[in-house]
Amino acid sequence: MKRVFILVLISIITCTAYSQDYKDSDYYYYDGLENYKGFSITSDQKSKIISIKKNIGRRHAAIGRDSSIRGAAKGEAHRKLNRQIRQEIYDVLDSSQRGKWDTYRGSRTDWHSNDRIERKIDNIEDQIDDLEDYYEKLIDQVEDNKSLPKDVRKARKNALKAELKSKKRELKRQKETLKDSRY
Repeated sequence: MKRVFILVLISIITCTAYSQDYKDSDYYYYDGLENYKGFSITSDQKSKIISIKKNIGRRHAAIGRDSSIRGAAKGEAHRKLNRQIRQEIYDVLDSSQRGKWDTYRGSRTDWHSNDRIERKIDNIEDQIDDLEDYYEKLIDQVEDNKSLPKDVRKARKNALKAELKSKKRELKRQKETLKDSRY
């Protein structure tokens, strides 16, 4: 009896989890716009915005299912649709609400710019790792070259290490500059 009860409970939880409404990131981007008190949205505007928002997922899904569009063209179609949706909502708002919404959207854009900065920081860290690997191989080659006198090998090794240190210092400076510009 316990097993049946647990099986039924798991089935209900699973069905409930999968039956949730699909909300893509664009939906969340506009989520709450019609209820935000700072915009002073009228009931007519609210119904229009809700209508636009209800169609966002379907419109993006239609682009996703369209087999005639591939790769970058599909991404461009999604971006074009996002611009169209923003314009539709913008057209519903009056001039004072548009200014407030532009400010709201600008604050959301800052989050995305921080993501770009984080990707650049990660890229610099990868460059540092690659640089260390590259110079490590060069230093190993110099050490393995027994045809060179010991003092020449030591001088070349030190020159390579100094060059590596200089390049790493520059990359770390760029990384710190990016970290300081995040917020």
